[in-house]
Amino acid sequence: MSHTIFVHNKSGHNQEFEVHGWNSDKNITVPANSTTTLTADDGSSGAIIALHDGREGEQAEITKNGFGGNDFFDISNIVGAGGNITAQQVGDPSTLKGDPRFMQDLNEAWHNATQAEKDGLASCVHLDSSGNVVRIDPIKFNPLLDPFIRKFADGQTYIGVGAWRGSPGVASDNNQSMAGHGDKDILVTYNDDDATPDGNPGDRNSSGNSYTIQPGDTFYGIRLRFGISVDDIVAKNPGVNPNELQVGQVIHLR
Repeated sequence: MSHTIFVHNKSGHNQEFEVHGWNSDKNITVPANSTTTLTADDGSSGAIIALHDGREGEQAEITKNGFGGNDFFDISNIVGAGGNITAQQVGDPSTLKGDPRFMQDLNEAWHNATQAEKDGLASCVHLDSSGNVVRIDPIKFNPLLDPFIRKFADGQTYIGVGAWRGSPGVASDNNQSMAGHGDKDILVTYNDDDATPDGNPGDRNSSGNSYTIQPGDTFYGIRLRFGISVDDIVAKNPGVNPNELQVGQVIHLR
């Protein structure tokens, strides 16, 4: 069985993501204020990593239908950051992972930092012409970033490597890998500003009786999302070839 990973870009610009584990390991570019879908087989694992000027940043790491039949997922900033990203099981806000305002919190911490802290982090914190942080390098290669990021994001994102190869890691990092509630679709939300999810992903493209085709959609995936059979979708859409769906095409659901 498979589920859908919705990658929603709330920002006002196209956003590229590196994809591992799904989509044949090919990158995706999600248009501004749009959602792209990925099909994730149960038992599969992978990552969705935001790219900033070609550099890896914040990422969602996901295992579908893992131990005990639950999804396991977390948000990590180990390889850097340049935007905000969150992940949750669709329809279950209690499973939300990540700091929705990571970059804003980072900038507040930076502007409140001592000169000694700034000097120590100067090589791995990148600023714009106004002195605001636009990107940080990988935390795992810059040890001074770890305690600095923990000032505001500890317990909301992976900062260290966690328990790995005999190291106990940090408890607040390890807790990021707590199981979700069963096996469900996953919503990953990106934004330059607040990355808090905007409700269920299907709601944005559906009026209830109709649905606008998004990249990666299939009748099977739409069936799972809206609880209707493929036969019903076909019957409501005579002349629509399910093997030739076009992004932006409107189909009838009921």
